[in-house]
Amino acid sequence: MTMKTLRQLTIVTLLCVFCNNNAKTSSDLMSYDLKEILSNLSVQEKIELVTGVGYEYSPKGMTGYTTSIERFGIPHMALLDGPQGIRIDWSKKDFNYSIRPTAFPTATVLASSWDENLVFKVGEGIGKEARHIYADIILGPGINLQRNPLGGRNFEYYSEDPILTGRIGSSMVQGIQSVGVGATLKHFVANNSETNRAALNIIVDEKTLRELYLRGFKIAVQDSQPRAVMTAYNLLNGVHTSQDSKLITQILKKEWGFDGIVMTDWKSGTDPAKQISAGVNLIMPGSSNDRASIKKSLQSGKLRMEQLDRSVKEVLRAALNPLPTLSSYKLSNKENLLKNNRSLARVAAANGMVLLRNKGKKLPLKGNISEIAFFGNGSYHSLISGLGSGRVCSTYRVNIIEGASNFSYGQSKLLEEIMRNYLPKSNPHSVCDYGGGFGQDPELIDERNFSEKEIGLIERQSDAAIITLRRLPGEGKDLSEEDHFEVSQTERSLVRSVSEIYRNKKKPVIVILNVPAPIETESWADFVDAILVSWLGGQEMGNAVFDILTGKQNPSGHLTASWPKKYSELQSAHGFPGIVTSEKLIPIFAGGDMAKPTKIEYLEQDAVGYRDILQSQKSVAYPFGFGLHYTEFELSNMNVKQRPHNVEVSMTITNTGEVSGADVIQVYSVNSDKDDVKYRELKGFRKTDILSPKQSADVTVTIPYRELEIFDNDNGCGWMLEQGSYQFFAAHSSQHIMSSQIIELKGDHSCEKNG
Repeated sequence: MTMKTLRQLTIVTLLCVFCNNNAKTSSDLMSYDLKEILSNLSVQEKIELVTGVGYEYSPKGMTGYTTSIERFGIPHMALLDGPQGIRIDWSKKDFNYSIRPTAFPTATVLASSWDENLVFKVGEGIGKEARHIYADIILGPGINLQRNPLGGRNFEYYSEDPILTGRIGSSMVQGIQSVGVGATLKHFVANNSETNRAALNIIVDEKTLRELYLRGFKIAVQDSQPRAVMTAYNLLNGVHTSQDSKLITQILKKEWGFDGIVMTDWKSGTDPAKQISAGVNLIMPGSSNDRASIKKSLQSGKLRMEQLDRSVKEVLRAALNPLPTLSSYKLSNKENLLKNNRSLARVAAANGMVLLRNKGKKLPLKGNISEIAFFGNGSYHSLISGLGSGRVCSTYRVNIIEGASNFSYGQSKLLEEIMRNYLPKSNPHSVCDYGGGFGQDPELIDERNFSEKEIGLIERQSDAAIITLRRLPGEGKDLSEEDHFEVSQTERSLVRSVSEIYRNKKKPVIVILNVPAPIETESWADFVDAILVSWLGGQEMGNAVFDILTGKQNPSGHLTASWPKKYSELQSAHGFPGIVTSEKLIPIFAGGDMAKPTKIEYLEQDAVGYRDILQSQKSVAYPFGFGLHYTEFELSNMNVKQRPHNVEVSMTITNTGEVSGADVIQVYSVNSDKDDVKYRELKGFRKTDILSPKQSADVTVTIPYRELEIFDNDNGCGWMLEQGSYQFFAAHSSQHIMSSQIIELKGDHSCEKNG
């Protein structure tokens, strides 16, 4: 197919993408055998099938597009960003999109719910919206670990723990694919920092790589069978991930059995031929340079035709064989879909919010509170998402102050006037066209300084104070310790001054943390009555905040990453976000730019997050898995049983408090014959249904032996289950153990190389 023909087809497709036809099904496609198609394709057609059509020929709104070949009935595949919801810029005046997407809470919020069923529903909702604009594959979820709290894309990732990441990621994939849209696990692998990402070399030993950074991907691949996997920008032990045959062919495809499409991240890597030979099936976004390079490599013998054919087959298989769930969802009334998704976004946001502090049980807000003073820019201009490919251009957002109004709370008129004159008239973070959003942050205005006299006058007009602190992350750069983890002097002064004046009048002070990741709390937490982490909670965040503050919903979120007292105490802080290894510039982004090479050595090995804190016995502000409720739960009758394929940990959970609520049970384990209890790791979890006061429920957490295996690299055994006395802990956090029990596991009698 010539590029002229492709352009013509693209234009026709562009005009039809948003028409009222249903998405393509198997019966709509011409019946051809894959081998027959492959044998009749020209070399140029094969090359075009394994490279995207490029930015210039992709329909507006789509992140990527593959080539279609009419004579064989091979359709295009439309790829769309979507880890937090589908990313289309419908505000552009030159194009009319058929749907206004829902900005769901970010990945960290969803994981903080510890609710696999809820995450499935969110995935399903995202998939349905993608169906309405005829997208075939969503580029999400992100399965990388939150290795360091300053990671720029942590908001797109789930946790510092691989088991939690893999389980929540699997639920998201299953939800998206339940309505016939493919999901993509990304970024494979070790994309744990954004600074200089295309020239960044991650140095990590095999055992750590397998047990931490690959483990979440492995779980999600094997449990949810995603349609695609996307490689990362970074290098891994000196090799670009998109050019790493061991990573792609040996581990992903052979050991794990992945049979979907492997695609590159956009303009990643340096050599298309090496990418194809390593096992990549689709080079994105694709360009004439990529196609010319592949053709030249074929002619020189650098790339063999059978290697190209292997990639062509995978693209054909995906293009010609829609997911069997495609017919499960019929395109229905879009307004009803969006209405339901907005309600779901609100529920998901509330379920993922984490209550860190509630001194004197000042929450939920008491009935005598009717007027609230809202301090902090984030109360008025709330952040619902990070920037970059994870950003969603929603039709509206509910700021925190608007959520208060929706619950009929009044506001201090004096403070409202002060902030109205201080802040921009419109929220600069609600628009959809600020410089593309890739690392180009709209300016965050510094917090306003308030005098004690001003605060005193405001206090007289209000019954409570809410202070919102916010942080904005984005793709393409990492956060900084000074500007993001640390609390500024202005912020600390605001918290201290407001707290002293309000608490002297017996009025509650609540801090809302509108943040993507942990921040420092040690210097100011004791001044306030309550702290609620709202995260970047999506377009319904303001309403969800007051669902929690009023007690309409009992908080049930738990942290998916540790909150350290000091950033510098973390082992992962060493060398982050990269150390320059040479002053000589190297090409990045397919030769479109140049950068100095950098590296990060994962010297801490497995001592990441709560593992670091437990093993080194550091004190922590809030431990992994922590979260308060408005009620109390009691655990009893713990019992651990060994089954043929798993271990079952059963227990009874009782709501001993006075209000209904849901609990999160976390199960940690350690081989006591080998390690001290400080080496315990999360192996399973379960969120209960909502329990009424005094109600009990029997809960079983099933742990596959896979989660108990270690990777034996020294003896060349691969994954194996060690013999020993395994102690299992039922807990409310990594440091709050409620009960434990030991059982003997026989383990593997002989080591066997496996993935």
